[in-house]
Amino acid sequence: MNKFVKQQLERCRISLPSWNEDTTQLIIPKYLTQQINSSNEFTIEIKNYILNEPPNFTLSHDWNNDTVPPETHMYVVYVDTKGKMTKVQGRGVTTNIPWVGWLPNKSFEVI
Repeated sequence: MNKFVKQQLERCRISLPSWNEDTTQLIIPKYLTQQINSSNEFTIEIKNYILNEPPNFTLSHDWNNDTVPPETHMYVVYVDTKGKMTKVQGRGVTTNIPWVGWLPNKSFEVI
């Protein structure tokens, strides 16, 4: 692996498959940022509209027993998927408050 490729891989903001200086091929799935269906722990960033629900937005009531994530950045583990929703179990990065619930796939990013 040359120096330029190594620098670019280190700058990536998404979770990459494991690699080292001897790696000659790296397969990065197109939608890797939302593929958290494994037992690994991920850090995610949740969009603000999930924590501060606008009027007539019923995600917390309909899917999460009237609870919302404790903060925008969380350590989570994948639990389940239903359509365009992903269930995660995790804790806040700074508050360490636990939370289990459903999130729309477009409402969070793996960092």
